[in-house]
Amino acid sequence: MTDRLFRAQILLEPEQHRSLVELARQQRRSLSELMREIVDQYLIDTNETHRKQLDAFEKIKEHRADMLTRREGLPIQLDVAAVIREMREERDDQLFNSLSGNRD
Repeated sequence: MTDRLFRAQILLEPEQHRSLVELARQQRRSLSELMREIVDQYLIDTNETHRKQLDAFEKIKEHRADMLTRREGLPIQLDVAAVIREMREERDDQLFNSLSGNRD
């Protein structure tokens, strides 16, 4: 811990205050000490979450670069209208088969 502490005023709900005071009493610590520990843990958790998000973003960037390399830098050639038409036809077939009793 640092040599110098800074005063901070926070407003708690009555139940929050009662619970924290009781927890500090059970642990034979001051409310301030307990609150500093809670803040430390929150900062650790927040930093860990942020690090995981950055790692995931890096993996996405790597995956995108790999895909571009495999396609030799060319964008995906996709006829969206044809894909939608094919999906509709498949769904129509499923509905027709379910209504006519076919279970293909």
